[in-house]
Amino acid sequence: MNGCGEIERILVDVDGTLCRNLVRICEYVEQEYGVTTDPEDVDEWMYEFEEAGITVGEVAETLLRDHEEWYLKPLRPLAKARIGLEQLSAAGVEIVVLTHRLPSTHATTREWLDEHDLVYDEFVEDVPENKAAVPGDVLVDDFHGNIRDAVEAGMGGILFDQPYNSSLSSPRAAVAESWDDVVHLLLEDDSFPGACEQSSVRN
Repeated sequence: MNGCGEIERILVDVDGTLCRNLVRICEYVEQEYGVTTDPEDVDEWMYEFEEAGITVGEVAETLLRDHEEWYLKPLRPLAKARIGLEQLSAAGVEIVVLTHRLPSTHATTREWLDEHDLVYDEFVEDVPENKAAVPGDVLVDDFHGNIRDAVEAGMGGILFDQPYNSSLSSPRAAVAESWDDVVHLLLEDDSFPGACEQSSVRN
């Protein structure tokens, strides 16, 4: 139970939240352009590999469109993601997976989730640009813009800490460094997600 009542339904992103896709993106940039980049050095959401003249987003789109299996199948879940989802599910929390990956890759994404025993109740096939348009109590995501949308829609938001995201200041938003943190916030922290009437957020 939290300050706004029981959290019954959470929305969970995939890239940067359930898995660390930047490793494959950096591998591809090195193979195709000869540019070596440590994933930890990708410190902006629209990071540009300057020597290659291409952004993270452009590489991801190319990989999803042209190299789907090479890109997605080897990805490994983040530490304790499986255990965290199991704990939330056992506590009666409905888990909804949604991703802005190309819709044509959703079957591969679902296969990946099943292969790694990542439990969920629903997979959203048609994801709106604003994820907060999907009904839920809390959004767990690695993009600060998505968390901002969730807070402004009256939801709670958990920002999965990554070098490329920006901090948010709102009683309805929290930062998680691990899936242990996510589980703690959702099941044990009575102060999250803050006052129900609060929906403002600041960078």
